[in-house]
Amino acid sequence: GTVKRHGNIKFHQYTSGTGSESELASGRHGWDLKESWKGYSAVANQTVGKNAFRVLAESIFESEPLTRRYIEMKPLGGAIRNRKKHDTAFWHRDAIWWLLSNHYYNPDDPAKHVSAILHNSSQYLDIFIERMGDSF
Repeated sequence: GTVKRHGNIKFHQYTSGTGSESELASGRHGWDLKESWKGYSAVANQTVGKNAFRVLAESIFESEPLTRRYIEMKPLGGAIRNRKKHDTAFWHRDAIWWLLSNHYYNPDDPAKHVSAILHNSSQYLDIFIERMGDSF
């Protein structure tokens, strides 16, 4: 059959371990990355400045050692804010967005390499949160 193209289809094809777009579209696959990863999360309750986002960009695009990385920013808020706070347990109801960031490594990589990935990625997150200030 015909596969509808999406901008990130190659990423999904890679992470799913499929050999073709048709195989990806079939749904007959898993998301076995055959890797390990370290993920981070941050929630913003107000506008975040450019300096913080510069650190985030460096973390994803420029930091060493180079690894595969994934970042997702989810907008929050909306209709949940129409409910009284005691009517829901939605913990980030007042947030404007939620950041998810992952750094991948191979489990067979040398321990020093994995340690550097974990250390450097957590350092960038700490600086990002620091620069978020009261937004975090």
